Amino acid sequence: MSTSTTSSNRFTLIENWDTETLIIFLRDLNINLDKDDFKILRKQKIDGQTFPDMTERKFMKDGIKRGPAMKLEKQAKILKERTRAFEKGKIEYFWLFPCGIWSIQHFVSWSTNMFGPTERNEAHTIFYNTLYIFRDDPNISQEILEVVRNLLLNKKVCVFHFTDSNTYGMLSTRSFRLGIYKPSVIAVL
Repeated sequence: MSTSTTSSNRFTLIENWDTETLIIFLRDLNINLDKDDFKILRKQKIDGQTFPDMTERKFMKDGIKRGPAMKLEKQAKILKERTRAFEKGKIEYFWLFPCGIWSIQHFVSWSTNMFGPTERNEAHTIFYNTLYIFRDDPNISQEILEVVRNLLLNKKVCVFHFTDSNTYGMLSTRSFRLGIYKPSVIAVL
């Protein structure tokens, strides 16, 4: 997994972090953790999925001293709150704009303007997961349901092949429903 993230999206990606990526992030914070603290995080396999739910007590039970445990708990809480706020902000898109103008391109543009650059997969995940929630909501209006269905049916998938380690070529662009076609490298447009 890549350890380079922008400051605007590093909080939303934490659940994807492995232990080493988490340690790099914590080192960059300069909160005076030492190699023994990082060794314990590695031994306990604390990663991006578990870190936000850790408490001072849990860190101490794992063998981290009280001072560093308090600092780690504080960072875990901060990351958890920033992730929630960031994701909530992006979902507000669907309440800010009329359903007639919803599109992945508009969402990515708005999201980038509001929150700074984010990873393309993250923006697509938030956008399409929210559409699936609307699609499955029995209380949704017929107008919104029709827009949602069209957006889900008209997703475009671009298939690439790698010609060497530094370049790629486009094989084809076709519309697919999610889950029907699973090539090794795809980009949802």
